[in-house]
Amino acid sequence: MANCYDNVIGIKGYCSDVTPSSGLWLNDLTGLDLISLDHGANAEQQTAITLVLSKIESAFNLMKAESQNIMSSRWHFQTSASDSVIGFFPESVSPIAAAPVFRGIAARFGQVDYFSLGLTAITFLLPVTVANIPVLVVDLRTGVTIDTIACSSVANVPTRTNVAKKYITSGQMLNYAFLFDTTTIQTYNTTLYPTASCGSCKNGYYENGSILERAIKIPTASDKVEANISSDGFAGGMSVQYQLACSFDSLLCAHMPQLGYALLYKTGSLLMQELKYSKRLNGIIFTNRESFAELEVYYQQKYEEYLNTYWNRANLSSGCIICNKSIKQVVRIP
Repeated sequence: MANCYDNVIGIKGYCSDVTPSSGLWLNDLTGLDLISLDHGANAEQQTAITLVLSKIESAFNLMKAESQNIMSSRWHFQTSASDSVIGFFPESVSPIAAAPVFRGIAARFGQVDYFSLGLTAITFLLPVTVANIPVLVVDLRTGVTIDTIACSSVANVPTRTNVAKKYITSGQMLNYAFLFDTTTIQTYNTTLYPTASCGSCKNGYYENGSILERAIKIPTASDKVEANISSDGFAGGMSVQYQLACSFDSLLCAHMPQLGYALLYKTGSLLMQELKYSKRLNGIIFTNRESFAELEVYYQQKYEEYLNTYWNRANLSSGCIICNKSIKQVVRIP
């Protein structure tokens, strides 16, 4: 899967020299050249290109942590918005015969900037033992399966599979379904909530704040899209635990077009640090250690300058970000 920092910085002499989105080339940094990097790469990295790509990734991760630290003086970034469970097992259940349908749970998550959907766990209560239940995470807008999670079931025992998956919203509404094929699996008539009452419903969905939830089934021969959904109100023994959380990765990626110079200089600093401490004993490394150390400091200073200037001037507004209001106390002496 592509990362938002891919192709922000270009490397001249690498493959087809694709022009980076920022227009910035690593080779244009004063004092940096691929020959020195080739001589400093260790046995694991092998080449300058491999070394550079690993340092770009490290630079992004460090920039993420340091951006949070800089922003903390002006903004409070919320880490978690809500935790919830969809699908409960009532006091008594009745079996549902195996049939050529996908059963499961659909959920629409409202649009909020910088949110991510964390899938924590999937639990099954089924009348049969099943060693492998592939649960499909499907985008109901397109019918595309974006993930497959291997679950299992012990007959008549709630069986939990820890998942720890995260899906980025990219500022869009999510319309996902968690489905499993019941063609050969007998299920139970479990429901979304501990009681049958839904409180508030909308087009067949239960309304839970900004989230719409529904127990669904779709024929296995049909496309897995919204138009093919039907429902008898039963989730088929499935329960989904999820978390809606604020994703700092999403915020940082949204600002990457303006952070190209910061990423460039941080990458350069990490590369010079690598050369400074390289264990390869050759002429280039041995005679240039002092220059590498000086360049490391220079690149780091430029990085901090660009990063601090950008975030201190940024005007951020989101459900995930709260402004730290300054309180000014004035004492008047009569």
